[in-house]
Amino acid sequence: MKILDTAVLLQANGTFQYLTGLPRYPDPQTLRRFLLHAPPEFRQQLHRFNDRLLRRFIHQPEHRSRLILDLDSTGVTVFGRQEGAEVGYNPRYRGKRSYDPLLCLEANSSFLWDTELRPGNAGTWAGSDELLASCLLSVPADIRELREDYALRKIPTRAFAANALYLEVVRLAYNLVTAFQRTCLPEGWQFLTLSKLRHRLFWLPGELTRPQNRPALRLPGRPAIQEWTTHILHQVHKLKPLDG
Repeated sequence: MKILDTAVLLQANGTFQYLTGLPRYPDPQTLRRFLLHAPPEFRQQLHRFNDRLLRRFIHQPEHRSRLILDLDSTGVTVFGRQEGAEVGYNPRYRGKRSYDPLLCLEANSSFLWDTELRPGNAGTWAGSDELLASCLLSVPADIRELREDYALRKIPTRAFAANALYLEVVRLAYNLVTAFQRTCLPEGWQFLTLSKLRHRLFWLPGELTRPQNRPALRLPGRPAIQEWTTHILHQVHKLKPLDG
């Protein structure tokens, strides 16, 4: 299935649209147009918001006095004529053009601290000094999970700037799930992969009802599920909104 085309699954999900406050969910082509036509300053704004998110949640659930930043790169093969893609080291698809994003993760929390989209022929450490400097400005582990579960393996458009914006969106999604996991989920769930979280929590069957005209999401009545949801909701209610 092509990247962004999974949005079709959410177009028919009325409960998801209600919970997110969306009148409807955009189709894949609309999402691609958004990436292609977003102004350059939007990516900068999203980058600053991601940094604020990190500063807020890096000290959850306890205060941190030390960060460990790991830099690594990951090859992303493209099969069209995407702008900025070049032939580089690609053991799986030899001779294919690719991107080689540089990723910085905080080792203990697994937060994706920063990203930089690079052509596939970039040197191993090309741009690492600049990326690390950017990471340090925002200071107050497995990348396979990132590639597979957060749709980093496929690139959505042919434009370099739009793909760089998409990488920033992936960073936001990754860090939101990580923050939710670290602050709201039981201790035994702290290091579950996204695919395991989907099966254990996000794909639970439920029914959106309106008793006394008040929306309520009903989940299966099994004791274990009741215990999970009580714990999660208690932790959620303890969180405060990000400062404006």
